[in-house]
Amino acid sequence: HEAHGDAGACAARRLPSLRLAAKQEISFDALDGKNVLVVGESGRVGGSVVTQLLKRGSAVTVGGTSIDSFLAAQQRWHASFPNLPVDDVQFQALDREEEQS
Repeated sequence: HEAHGDAGACAARRLPSLRLAAKQEISFDALDGKNVLVVGESGRVGGSVVTQLLKRGSAVTVGGTSIDSFLAAQQRWHASFPNLPVDDVQFQALDREEEQS
């Protein structure tokens, strides 16, 4: 199949569970009380993910390389969403050079 440009269809036949999993809906209610790690919160996409998870009751930990960018993002979340528990968001320092990080 790959020679004909149909590699995706061939992979789907080898992994039928992927096809079934794609049909299941994800309920936002299922995020309530879940621990979620978000990496890259300082941008608009990561920040939006953090705030949406907070709205749905998730316990959020942010992984990043800079506590300063996390604190700046946290201030933006406070300003935009004063009723969200953004102070409860935890920060976990990550080091791109350290394998165990």
